[in-house]
Amino acid sequence: MIEMADLGDGRYARGVAGDTLNTAWYARHALPADWSVAYGTRIGTDPASQGMFDFIQAAGIETRWIGRDSHRSVGLYLTTLTAGERRFSYWRGQSAARHLANDVDFLRSMMAGQDIIYFSGISLAILAPDDRKRLCDCLASARQAGSCIAFDTNVRAQLWSNADDMRAGIALGASVSDIVFPSHDDEMLMYPDQSIWGILDRYRAAGARTVVMKNGPQPVWCDHLGQRFSHNVMTISDVVDTTAAGDSFAAGFLASVVQGDDLKQAVQSAVALSAQVVRSHGALVVPVLDV
Repeated sequence: MIEMADLGDGRYARGVAGDTLNTAWYARHALPADWSVAYGTRIGTDPASQGMFDFIQAAGIETRWIGRDSHRSVGLYLTTLTAGERRFSYWRGQSAARHLANDVDFLRSMMAGQDIIYFSGISLAILAPDDRKRLCDCLASARQAGSCIAFDTNVRAQLWSNADDMRAGIALGASVSDIVFPSHDDEMLMYPDQSIWGILDRYRAAGARTVVMKNGPQPVWCDHLGQRFSHNVMTISDVVDTTAAGDSFAAGFLASVVQGDDLKQAVQSAVALSAQVVRSHGALVVPVLDV
């Protein structure tokens, strides 16, 4: 999507973002050069779409799985900041990405042989119900073939037709995933009375091997095959913009795991990278990566 980021003084900065793209971008920065990061989506053929394609390519992210649609374009969102917390306004009706899952052969080719495949609740929410199931069926097949499937629940209630569909869609995504990244705030939106233990139990029961739950400035909780631990989050007094905090967290975690770090090291890397990101405006912040 095109991002219009609130600079806090009435001005906005144009950028390229979107939750899964943010994660791909941060993973590319976090991984050694000989690791490959590819991005799969659909965009238009208009100048805004071409600019997005060029940006992704220049970032060192593989673009061969970016389909082109001459009848549609890309989405746009605007962020509004209040004390570092952001709210989103979306324009998605013309987005080609909403039709990504129309082509099963494309999906299967895109997923074949990948070490890790990452998607989100937004990936599911923007799809029609049949396309949502089609995407998850392809993810389940890729998982069976040996790919590790990672899912950030990233709940955006306004993208779902109703609360029941939202809960069912998130549960469907979790059911085909090895690693799930829920957020405590999102979980309270879906299940207001559930405890931290209940959240971990639900995603483990859905079939995830590993659940890593973010909770803002509160400790991160991780459950791996029933073994649980928490990791304290550093206090940050100079938060500027929390956009992409969770996206960069997932990138830091996955980049660490794929290189052989244990889960505690992976959580530590994720927390450290996210802490850098929230100290600057916008979704994409060039990190120091001495984490």
